Amino acid sequence: MPAEHQPNAEPRPLIADTPMKPEHAGPPEEGGVPGSSLQFPVHVHARGLALGVVATVAFVFALQWAKNFLVPLLLGIFIAYTLNPLVVWLERCRIRRMFGATIVTAVMLLLMAGVVVKVQGQFVNILEELPEITHKLANILSKSSGKPGALAQVQAAATEL
Repeated sequence: MPAEHQPNAEPRPLIADTPMKPEHAGPPEEGGVPGSSLQFPVHVHARGLALGVVATVAFVFALQWAKNFLVPLLLGIFIAYTLNPLVVWLERCRIRRMFGATIVTAVMLLLMAGVVVKVQGQFVNILEELPEITHKLANILSKSSGKPGALAQVQAAATEL
């Protein structure tokens, strides 16, 4: 039985009630801080730190170098795991896994083609209105800042040259 639930047990002191005893109350030794057990100079393992930094930078560059391979691979794995329940359902309906995967892939391609056909007209309209929208946006930005924008400054510099 824990001491808290025994009727004759003494209550345990709270952390705030216990007196703080400094581990090192003497004068500082070799640049130490009084009242602290931390001694200076603190040893930093520079070799391990440098190795960690170099490994991190190398890993980031390796990921950038391999992105043309890794991104499609990870996307394919994600799609396979996402569509797996449909293929399993088709297996339960007595369709072999190979044919079920082919059916699911064909349906997905047909759906994407349908979306492209439906959105094509809107996409063409946006492309036709893009120069007008860009001109309006440039006018708004030049009026709001009060001074010529970066594009105007580049054009002025090109004119002077």
